[in-house]
Amino acid sequence: MTGTKLVYQVDETLRSYSTRVASAQLLSTLALEDRALFKSSAEDDVVVITKETIFYAQGGGQPFDTGSMTSMSANFQVSAVRNSVVSPGAVLHLGRYLEGAFTQGDAVEQKVDTKRRDDNSRLHTGGHVVALAVRKHLLNGAVDDVSHKDLVELGASHYPDSAYVNFQGTIEAAHKDAIQTQVDAFVDAALPVKVYFWSEEELRARCAAVPDAVAIQDRDGGLTRAVDIEGAGAYPCGGTHVKDTSLVGKVKVRKISRSKGCSRVSYTVEHP
Repeated sequence: MTGTKLVYQVDETLRSYSTRVASAQLLSTLALEDRALFKSSAEDDVVVITKETIFYAQGGGQPFDTGSMTSMSANFQVSAVRNSVVSPGAVLHLGRYLEGAFTQGDAVEQKVDTKRRDDNSRLHTGGHVVALAVRKHLLNGAVDDVSHKDLVELGASHYPDSAYVNFQGTIEAAHKDAIQTQVDAFVDAALPVKVYFWSEEELRARCAAVPDAVAIQDRDGGLTRAVDIEGAGAYPCGGTHVKDTSLVGKVKVRKISRSKGCSRVSYTVEHP
């Protein structure tokens, strides 16, 4: 296997892209650790690795992209995408041929499902908006309460049926309406969403928080990707986003729940 260049991390607007096949093989021939990444699959499913990809591989709380890859003689439908465990850096595109088959070196045109990508991007940006609204309300002076000073982001889920941001620390339900007001203000302001690549020093200096779960990447010159909602704050992030907060749609803070010293702020996004 070989590494895959993540083109979408540099240009999130791409919905089609030309690249070449690095390998194509039956899922059943992969190492057990990589086969285990695909829970729902069939014996005749194929895994394709390309030199570059615009397909998002599931991770960081965001679902994978789906779509297609076509060559002069083959049509391949992509049903799931994962990052290889056995060969770190390789992106595995799972799917089936509708016609023909790929061979190593074939030129292919990748196309991602635009609606799915856009929906996932809105949800991901919406999660950042919610986290930054919590931070502004409880940590940046809006509430003078020492009990909130130790709040730390633990991670998030940006799935349509289960979207939330987790914090270490206690957030009382009484803050829900104020957090919603700040979320609305961020969305209404149409704040630009920008991607940067920062050193670890820059990351820790410029980001609102760097959760312990975030691995500082030792690639591309030691730089780590960060997503900055200008005027609100930045986080290290490898996911896809919309260009400004107004494009997220209506973000609703659904509830705040607490368990074992942690708080979960759940949210939904109604698309514009």
